[in-house]
Amino acid sequence: VISITDEVGSTATFTELDSGIYILFNYQLTTGSTYDLEVINGDESITASSILHPKIEIDSLYFVEDEFGGPPSEETLYNARILFQDPGGVPNYYREVLTVNDTLHRVFRVANDDLTDGNQRDLGYFQRRVREGDFVEIELWMIDQAGFNYFNTLNDIASASGFASATPYNPISNLSGGLGNFTVYHRSEVSGTVTP
Repeated sequence: VISITDEVGSTATFTELDSGIYILFNYQLTTGSTYDLEVINGDESITASSILHPKIEIDSLYFVEDEFGGPPSEETLYNARILFQDPGGVPNYYREVLTVNDTLHRVFRVANDDLTDGNQRDLGYFQRRVREGDFVEIELWMIDQAGFNYFNTLNDIASASGFASATPYNPISNLSGGLGNFTVYHRSEVSGTVTP
């Protein structure tokens, strides 16, 4: 049984669509509220909590010619960038999700506003260069600190390799009784085709 409970004690139960795939129909989230997840499997249970942060719209998507090199190329390569306004006076945490030509880029890119509170943000993807004609989609998730900690450490683990990498460890989880992450979030998205 998988259920979610809001701050006023209203509980909704997820429906199993297929083996291991659950969905919650017609459930409205409230910005600023905390949601508690409970998963019960026999005598075992997993619990977690997440706060729904306000939605922030992406102002624009643009492309900048890549100046940082990499392997020599006969074609011009670009970095995708987004602009948005960070709300001031409150901690904000973000996750960016990049899709190029319908292929998800599997980097757990996160940011916070520790040094940029209340400023216009200009976030880019330097790990994935794009070409003229590529169709780029970027999602911006407004996550809580637990989600930020999880995706940040998961990215560290995924990108560590070689002789100088740290001792293996698990990402920071907000699940009690399990490993992973429970996050409720708003998202905004923008898309466009790379043109010079």
